[in-house]
Amino acid sequence: MIFEWRSYDLLPGKVPAYIELLQTVGLTVATRFLPMLGYWFTESGTLNRLHHLWLYRDFEDRAARRITLSTEQVWTGNFIPRAMALVLYQRSSIMRLDEADEHFRDLCEAAMRGPLVVDQASVSATAICQFAYLAAPVPTEAMTVARWRVLSGYRVGTFATLIQGGELAENGGSYLEHELIRPLPFSPL
Repeated sequence: MIFEWRSYDLLPGKVPAYIELLQTVGLTVATRFLPMLGYWFTESGTLNRLHHLWLYRDFEDRAARRITLSTEQVWTGNFIPRAMALVLYQRSSIMRLDEADEHFRDLCEAAMRGPLVVDQASVSATAICQFAYLAAPVPTEAMTVARWRVLSGYRVGTFATLIQGGELAENGGSYLEHELIRPLPFSPL
């Protein structure tokens, strides 16, 4: 399996508009074709940034799913033109899983079977995660949800790590980038 971590920097003040458009127009169509694992916004680091995580069997699966999505008029004719008008910058990392907790592995299996239905009432408004790019895998006392090796895109050769909880731990100076992120109400993670 390969994972794609996408980060979108939005125009200041446009995060609510983008999220509303995503929830009302884009999310249903995108998740019919793309296995989404998570969607977050930043609390620290680059503000007005959204992160989202997608799962694919391999590069061929990714290409086929994205080509099929591009045939959907709601996506290409409605969501994309409106959403991209709010985006300043996009980046993507293609990654291979290095380590994950059992919940994350179960979520991956479920996502490959079909769209994940999220109980929005169960997503805590106070939930905080941490996302970091590290030069080397560093043991942490916090709960590591998943750690990947970046294969292509942003920060190739580093390790990307998703940690549950907002308790910041010392990392021996190996963070290349670190952000506190909060899940959106429809985020499976």
